[in-house]
Amino acid sequence: MSEKDNQHFVQRAYLKRFAVDERPGEHSGELWVYDKKDQAISDSAKSIRDICSKKHYYAAYGEDGEIDPYVIEDELGKKVEDQFIRVLDSIRPSQDQVVLDLSL
Repeated sequence: MSEKDNQHFVQRAYLKRFAVDERPGEHSGELWVYDKKDQAISDSAKSIRDICSKKHYYAAYGEDGEIDPYVIEDELGKKVEDQFIRVLDSIRPSQDQVVLDLSL
């Protein structure tokens, strides 16, 4: 599946902010995934490429009446995602690292 076929409903730029740190200040591109159905955290980190996405999620009818799997994806990329990434990059956390205590 090409990069453009795998369409994220949660932007990769946003997900990367939560990626596993391999070294201080560097992110691996992987996340721990929580399964709401099983109420469990994944055994290993999953690639951002493979989560919060679905093949042709934004497919819609094009002007010719045929299904176009890229029409919405392309527009989102040009008009929303680029601006969103700039906003995210301008936000600086007050700490280098945040630790979540998941114990109840």
